[in-house]
Amino acid sequence: MKTPALVLGTALLVFLSAGCGFDLVPADEAFDARSARELAPYLDEIEATFPESHRVLSDGTWDSFDLDEKLDFVRGLSMDHAEREHRRLAEKLAKDRRDRSQGGLHDKIIEEREVFWLLHEVRMIEIELAGARQVDQIDAVGDSLIRVR
Repeated sequence: MKTPALVLGTALLVFLSAGCGFDLVPADEAFDARSARELAPYLDEIEATFPESHRVLSDGTWDSFDLDEKLDFVRGLSMDHAEREHRRLAEKLAKDRRDRSQGGLHDKIIEEREVFWLLHEVRMIEIELAGARQVDQIDAVGDSLIRVR
């Protein structure tokens, strides 16, 4: 039952973003890139948010890394992004709490709304973990089929 809602939510997000001028899906050329240097021109958000990481991608440094270094770089970028998102969430909750409190909303109602929203975040983490588990299971089946041959 979760899957149709997730698909519908994703479709709605793409539809709304298209109408609002947001580009959630990179240009086709970005998917054809075979190097970080080729991909870098399409990474506007990374460039704006993590300029040093974008420099490493765009100047050929990343392309010269061995596979373990590339993995470490992407892992670090992913962790930086996650940390930024957690900070953004905390700042948003604090601002919303102040705005609602100043608007006369009772503290108990404010807390209930925040708890509801945080539980939504927990559900999203569950969905991501379930998806990762399914991918791991599919990979395990594929690996066992390769070993049998």
